[in-house]
Amino acid sequence: MSDEILYHSQMISFLEELWGDGFLSPGGADEVSKVLEGVNIKDRIVLDIGSGSGACSLLLANNYLAKKVVGIDVELPVCEAAQARTLAAGSSEKVSIELVSPGVLPFENSTYDVVFSKDSIIHIPDKSALATDVFRVLKPGGQFAASDWLISHGGKPSPEMSEYIKAEGLDFAMASPGEYHKALLAAGFVEIELVNRNPWYSKIAANELEWLKGPDRKDLSERHGKEFIDHQVEIWTKLVGVLISGEHCPHHIRAKKTIEHQLFYLLLFLNFNDLDAGDKFISSIIVPCRVPKKSNTIFAISSVSMALVSSPSGSNSNVSKNGLLTIPGFIKQTRTPAGPASFLSACANPLRPNFAAEYSVAFFFPITPASDPSIKISPFPCDFI
Repeated sequence: MSDEILYHSQMISFLEELWGDGFLSPGGADEVSKVLEGVNIKDRIVLDIGSGSGACSLLLANNYLAKKVVGIDVELPVCEAAQARTLAAGSSEKVSIELVSPGVLPFENSTYDVVFSKDSIIHIPDKSALATDVFRVLKPGGQFAASDWLISHGGKPSPEMSEYIKAEGLDFAMASPGEYHKALLAAGFVEIELVNRNPWYSKIAANELEWLKGPDRKDLSERHGKEFIDHQVEIWTKLVGVLISGEHCPHHIRAKKTIEHQLFYLLLFLNFNDLDAGDKFISSIIVPCRVPKKSNTIFAISSVSMALVSSPSGSNSNVSKNGLLTIPGFIKQTRTPAGPASFLSACANPLRPNFAAEYSVAFFFPITPASDPSIKISPFPCDFI
C-alpha cells in the first residue's frame, strides 16, 4: 500500500451516505449476514481485518454476540471513526479497534476463533502470505469468513478493468477465485468455499450510478464537492461496465482450519491378504498433518498416486526399494506383502517448502467388501496442524 491516506474523511462521509453508517463497502448488515452463513460467532473471539469505520465490528459483537471483537486497520482516520462509533454504542468492553502496520498480523498463534473481513483484502497484494497468516492466528477448528472484490481471471486485467482500477485510485490488488483457492489450500485450510456475488452487485452498482447521476447529484455535490462527485460518477460508470462483463466479480470466501490433536493420529490398518490388484478404494478423509521426523513410517512425498505400506513382519519383498506402491488412476492398489499393513497416501506441500515435515494425508477405504472385520484403528504419534 502507498503512504497516502486513501480513506480520508471526505471519502468516509460519501461511502457511508451511499452504503450506510459505518460501512465502506456495499450491502450493509444484510451482506454481512450472507458472508457469515454457516459461521458461529456467538461467544467467539473474532478478528475483523480491515474494520474500516466500525459497523462490522459492532455487528459481530452486538448482533452476533461475539465474546470479543478486535478490529484492525492501517489508516488512522477510519480507526478514529470506528473508535468513536464503538464508544457511542457503549461497546468498548467487547470491541477494540487497533491501528496496525501493513504486513504480518500482530497476534500470537491460535488467538482467534473466527477471522472476518469485509471487502478489504483487495488492498493486500500477497494473498498467499495473508492466507498463511490468517491460518496461523486462527485456533484449531477456527473459521475464516470474508467478502472481497475479485477479478474473474488470472494474468493482466483487460483495458477496461485497468481503467477502472486506475480511476478508483485505492491501491486495488485484485486476484482471481483460483488464486484465492490456491492460497487458502496452500496455507492448510479445508472446506474452502467461494461464492460469486457478481449478479447481485451488478444490479446494485447500476442503481448506485443512477443515484449519482440523478436528481440528488446537485445536493451530493454541495455536500461532498462537485469535483469529487464528478469523479465518483466516472468511477461508477467504469465499475458498472466491468461488472456487466463479469470481469469484476465480488465473492464470499469461507474456509476452516483443521482441528488439532497433539501426538495422536489415526492410521487405518487393513488385511491386504483379502485384496487383489485392481481393487478399488475411495478417499474418505484428507487432513493436513505434521509427522515426527524420527518416525519409522515411510511416506510418499510426491502425489496421491503413491501409497505407504509398512509390514509388521518386516517383509517388503513386493515393495519397491523406496517403500512405495503406486495407485494407478488414484483408485487402484497393487497387491501387498502378506500380513496386516498400514496404508495411507501423503503429499508434501510444494508451496510451503520451509515445512519439510508437513503433509496432506488422505485415508483410503475399500469400496468392497462393505464390512471388513480386519479393519481397525490404531494410534500413531503425530500432530494435526
